[in-house]
Amino acid sequence: MANIKFADYFVDKMIYQENPNYDLESSKSLEVSLSPTVDIAFDDDLVLVIFSVEIGDFDNDDCPFVIDIELKAFFEFDVTDDPKDVQQLHDLLSQNAVAILYPYIRSLVSDLTLRSNKFPAYVLPTINVVKLMEQNDAITFHDFNKKDSNS
Repeated sequence: MANIKFADYFVDKMIYQENPNYDLESSKSLEVSLSPTVDIAFDDDLVLVIFSVEIGDFDNDDCPFVIDIELKAFFEFDVTDDPKDVQQLHDLLSQNAVAILYPYIRSLVSDLTLRSNKFPAYVLPTINVVKLMEQNDAITFHDFNKKDSNS
């Protein structure tokens, strides 16, 4: 049986830029796009999960800002050599680890937009972010075979 344990995280990048093309007076709706990606890499007995998200688009006149965030998180893991366990580890990392980190991203986005002091806080929607990322092939594993060194 495979398992993971959330160990720690830190914010590696946090950029907020106002969209110069946004016109508050003429904009009728707020259109903010969301493009998340996750990279998962093994390092000895830890897994590094890098959750990146780009929010907004300078080319969209109905989007008031562009945000770029990168969150790095560490998970401890335990797995046997059994192929079913290895698959379970893959699933835990691509689903549970991503779902664990999304609320941290949501909080950072809300905080950044609130601190701009120009627009109300923007709250990312509660979505199945794992499903969105799977549909967009946005979860990438690096050195997945390295997990064998922990058995």
